Amino acid sequence: MKRTIMTILATLVLPGTLCGCVLLRYRRNRERASRFYDAAGRPRDDGTRLTLPPVKSLEVLPLIDWYAARVDLEMESGVSYLVRAGDTTILFDLGLNRKGEQEPPLLRNMARLGVDPAEIDFVVLSHPHGDHLGGFKNQFAHQAIVQQEHDPLAGKPVYATVPFRLGCGRSTIV
Repeated sequence: MKRTIMTILATLVLPGTLCGCVLLRYRRNRERASRFYDAAGRPRDDGTRLTLPPVKSLEVLPLIDWYAARVDLEMESGVSYLVRAGDTTILFDLGLNRKGEQEPPLLRNMARLGVDPAEIDFVVLSHPHGDHLGGFKNQFAHQAIVQQEHDPLAGKPVYATVPFRLGCGRSTIV
């Protein structure tokens, strides 16, 4: 009888506690991100989102994905997309770089598709997981980086769901 009660409590209380912890952490991170982006000098209109003016054209070019439309493009489980919205060019996520190569698949695919990193206005990181930050090492180091040396995206503004600080070719979670 006692074991049955303990089992029932464990199946009801433990998931509720875990769910509460996850929700609390999510709330704290959202508040931290809002404080960071609401600070003076941060280009966000209301502290909740990046705002772009209306555009007449929108183009989305997959740079890294699980599947590729051409045989000369490399594939990964991570993702990266080039978004051209009017005159603004956005790099959305950095892919995985599973092997930790100095020249990652993202840059090789960009070269094969004729995309110049200099034309990118800013980087948007959807969430801080390794397959979107340029590798799992980056996730655990709390940074986003394309390559260690001579990063072609160094100095670009970074927008993320958690605060990032860009320095020396790296974006670091604050």
